[in-house]
Amino acid sequence: MGDEKAASEVGERAAWTNALSSWLARTSLHGAPLVWLLLTLFGLTMATVQISQRIRYYYSNPVSVDIESSHRRRMPFPAVTICNQNWLSCSWHGKHNNCGARQFKRTFTDYGLCYTFNHYMRTPLVSELSGSKYGLQLVLNVEQYEYVRGPEITAGVKVLAHHQRQPAMMQNSGVYVPVGFKADVDLRLKTRTNVPPPHGRCGDKTLTFYRSYSKATCEMDCVYQYMMDLCHCRDVYLPETSPGFPALCSLKMWLMCALQVPEYYHYTGRLCQCPQACHSSHFDASVTYSKLSYKSAPNVVGGHPGKYREARHRFLQSLNTHERVHPSRVRRTREITDQVTLALQGLKDSLDNSFQRVQKTVARFDEIFLGLDHQVQVLVQVTRILKAAYQTYIVDESVDPCSRLVDMGTISLVAIGKYEIHERLSAR
Repeated sequence: MGDEKAASEVGERAAWTNALSSWLARTSLHGAPLVWLLLTLFGLTMATVQISQRIRYYYSNPVSVDIESSHRRRMPFPAVTICNQNWLSCSWHGKHNNCGARQFKRTFTDYGLCYTFNHYMRTPLVSELSGSKYGLQLVLNVEQYEYVRGPEITAGVKVLAHHQRQPAMMQNSGVYVPVGFKADVDLRLKTRTNVPPPHGRCGDKTLTFYRSYSKATCEMDCVYQYMMDLCHCRDVYLPETSPGFPALCSLKMWLMCALQVPEYYHYTGRLCQCPQACHSSHFDASVTYSKLSYKSAPNVVGGHPGKYREARHRFLQSLNTHERVHPSRVRRTREITDQVTLALQGLKDSLDNSFQRVQKTVARFDEIFLGLDHQVQVLVQVTRILKAAYQTYIVDESVDPCSRLVDMGTISLVAIGKYEIHERLSAR
C-alpha cells in the first residue's frame, strides 16, 4: 500500500510539471507580465491585510498577564486584628510568652472593639522563618459563660491579617475560630501590579478620610462622606481628619441615622468611581482546624499557671451561679413575669379605651360649644336688629308731634314742642 501511494504522488507531481511546461511553451511574452502583475497585486493585498490587522491589534491595547512566584527569606509580618481581648498567652517567632498587651493596639472596627498586633507602619515585625511555630501564637479565653443575648449567635473569635496601611474591615473579611478548637492559619502574600490606561483600567485618587488608596478604602470613603452629609457625625470606627473632627455620633444619632447609613447607601444605588489600585497587596489565608481536648487545657496555658487558675476559678464560679438558679425558680419567675406583662397589657388597653372615650367626649363638647356659639351670635344679631327698629320707632313717635305743631303756625308752641321732644328723648 505504501509503494502504491508513493507512486501515485510521483505521478501527480509529474502531471503538474508537464502541464506547467506545456502552458509556458504556449504562452507568449505578452502574457507573462500580466501574470506577474496579478501575483504582485495579490501579494500587496495580503500584505495590506496583515499590516492592518497588526495595527488594529496594537491600538486595541493588548495586555499580557505575568504570574511570578517567589520565596523570600525575610518577609514583613502582617498586622493581625483579633476581635477578642481575653488572651492568656502570646508567643512570637518561636519564643514562648515574649509578647503581651503592650504589643496590641485597641482598634475600633465595623465589627466592634478589637485589638491589633504588629500595627506599626514604619517598623513592622519581620518573619525570617516559615511555619506556624515561627509566627504568632495566641491562647484565648473566650469566656462564653459571660455572653449575653444579642445579635451575634456564634461563639468564638474573628481574626484578620492585613497590611498596616489598610483598615481592619472585620465585617466582611477575616476568618472565624470557634470555641474549643486549634486553628492554624497559613498566610500567603499576593502583590498585584495592574496596568494603567490606556492598556488597563487601574487608577488612583486622593481620598478624604483615608491616607492610602485601595478599592475597599475608596468605597468606605464614599460611605463616610454620605454619613457626614446625612448625619453630620462619624461612627466610632471611622478615622478623624483632624483632632476632634468630625465629631462622634451620639447614641441617639447613631441609632437613628449612622447605623442605617451603609445599608441605605447601597439600597439607594449610590456608587462611587473606585477603580482597582495599580499596586496592591493582600494576604490569602487558608485555615485548618483541630479539636482541643479538655484534658490538655493545663498544658496549653502551662506557661501561666496563675492565669489558668484565675480562668478556672471564674469558670467554676459561673457554673455555681447557674446551678444556684433552680429550674423551678426560673419557671416561677417566668410565670410571674408573664402575669405582670399581661396585667400591664390589660392596664394599657384600659387606659387606651379611657383615653379614646375622653377624646370622643371632648369632641362632643366641642360640637355643643360650637352650636351654642352660633346661637349666641344669632341672638346678638337679632338683638341689634330689634334695638335699631326700636330706636327708629321712638324717633318717629317723637318727630310726628313736632311736625303737627309747625302746621298750626304757632312759634311758641313749636318751641315748647321742641322742648317736649328733647325731654321725652332724654327720659327714654
